[in-house]
Amino acid sequence: MKKRVCSILLALTMAASLSACGSDGSKDLDSTPAADTAENVEEQTTEKTDEEPYDITLLVRSFADDETSAEVEAKINELAREELNMNVDIIFTSFGNAANQIQLMLSSGEALDVTYVPGGNVPSYVSAGYLIDISEYDISPLTQALGEELVGACRSADGSLYSVATFKEHAGQASIVMRKDLCDEMAIDVSRIKSMEDLTDIFEQVKQAHPEMDVVGSDITGIFNSSFDSLGGDFLGGLDNAPSSTEVVNVYGTDTFKNMCSLMYAWNQAGYVRTDLSTSGESKESVFAAGNTFSYFDAYKPDSVVEKKNQSGFDVYVIPLTDALMTGYNTTVTAYAVAQNSKNPQKAVEFLNWMYTSPEFNNLINWGIDGVDYQIIDAEKGIIDYVDGQDGSSVRYHQALGWNYPNQSIAYVWNGTDPDVWNQYSQWEGNAKKSSALGCTFDVSSVVNEVAACNSAVAKYKNALISGEIDPEEYIPMLNEELDAAGLQSIISLKQQMLDSWLN
Repeated sequence: MKKRVCSILLALTMAASLSACGSDGSKDLDSTPAADTAENVEEQTTEKTDEEPYDITLLVRSFADDETSAEVEAKINELAREELNMNVDIIFTSFGNAANQIQLMLSSGEALDVTYVPGGNVPSYVSAGYLIDISEYDISPLTQALGEELVGACRSADGSLYSVATFKEHAGQASIVMRKDLCDEMAIDVSRIKSMEDLTDIFEQVKQAHPEMDVVGSDITGIFNSSFDSLGGDFLGGLDNAPSSTEVVNVYGTDTFKNMCSLMYAWNQAGYVRTDLSTSGESKESVFAAGNTFSYFDAYKPDSVVEKKNQSGFDVYVIPLTDALMTGYNTTVTAYAVAQNSKNPQKAVEFLNWMYTSPEFNNLINWGIDGVDYQIIDAEKGIIDYVDGQDGSSVRYHQALGWNYPNQSIAYVWNGTDPDVWNQYSQWEGNAKKSSALGCTFDVSSVVNEVAACNSAVAKYKNALISGEIDPEEYIPMLNEELDAAGLQSIISLKQQMLDSWLN
């Protein structure tokens, strides 16, 4: 299978801006492929095989349950014992439960070495002492695999590194995913869909034709995230109209936020929206795959159509609703980190390096077991498909979540995905709008109490607002009143000061 050089993706779009904020930009983007980095990891462990195996605890987000993931975990253990002399206990947590479970495990000191982290939560995790700065350890294998631009985007201004982003799309572009069979049945002209506002008549048409279905199966998180530059991931002060604006504002006080919530509320009142969005722990993908939902909102990327079909079993239309925008948040929103809970951070960093450089690990965690969950149909191009006689409804383990795991660029691609997909990512990102703050890292450690208080206020209202469950006219003013009382203006002022300094 071809080994792909991960750093190609960011070369055209991020080199200048990211090297200005914590990265020296000195890495040759065409150097050392990921295959070599895997050899580096092996060299680190060849002299340690006389040691007792180290027990690693890893937390990942997944669609799989304990039963379907057991065999995959066993195969990963075989691989890790052979290559790292480590045993791996993998905690597969649902998307809906991930943030709460991570917070609980980190705060309680429960056994945990390496964990998925939501990029927007990293500053608060660091302030609480939950994560280890891995900049003092040897991370050259994963740096060579991802490129210094991407690793540099995760660094703080002082060079510390508490998380490493996954290899994924690094522009944000909201989209709607719709079942193609139902669109074709109702002769829906998808070419006329350009924004959220174009969807109301379509939703009404679907509701009339299929009253038994949920028309909308997700909230509008994707649209919210693609509409602002959050300046650090927490959206406590950000840029509205980011490509041209450099003014840090309260995003929850903008017309942009009010308008999207108002439209979602109108859809909810009309009976289009699934009723338990803000409280359900189910992922939008699994709800859609169950077959009783017409559409959901998600991020767009060049291989979205194939990915969404793989996840659901349905042919789909994926229609962009916003322009593609590159921000720091989109770059680092999905990441992995070494937990302070780790009894041996050195071992944890070795395992982290391995996660980003092992094609076998990335294939197992995303696609399952060769010959059981998939078969190789083109070894040279690295293309796989279902085993004969299986499909999306019968395959045992099938994540199709490459962006959610460390490094999909060194793994197989699913049949129907262009093997040149990573170059397509690069071209798409090259055409994306760039936030004026792209590459700037924000340190909010001096306002950690205000951040915590503001996050508590947001947690009370945001999910219900972006799910259309409460009236924006009534509740957005309540949210903003609590944000003001919690000290949001202090956060905004600090971010504005840092941004002005960085721009100048």
